Amino acid sequence: MNLLECPDFLLLLIQSSQFDWPRLREVCKGLKRIDDLLDVSLARLAPGRHENVYRLTPEVVLRLLDILHVISSGPQLIQILGHLTRDPDERVSSKAAMLIGTVSAITTG
Repeated sequence: MNLLECPDFLLLLIQSSQFDWPRLREVCKGLKRIDDLLDVSLARLAPGRHENVYRLTPEVVLRLLDILHVISSGPQLIQILGHLTRDPDERVSSKAAMLIGTVSAITTG
């Protein structure tokens, strides 16, 4: 298994306080150049439609969505994250809607 497909590594990356936001953004951009599917692997960590397998807090989900906004323009995120636009946490649903809107605009535009 590729380290960038390992959920434990990815969770540590997004939950860690080792990187401030500018550094995390640059690290993730670099990792995306190594593995073009990093955005998909990260998106799969998000809470699902019926279960939050990794028990991510809303704050971690927000950070994850921020990372995806920076490194991804892939339409595959719509299917993986579309349900988050109805998340009970308004911050998550709003940020997910913005990400989906951006990806949709890039895909159709």
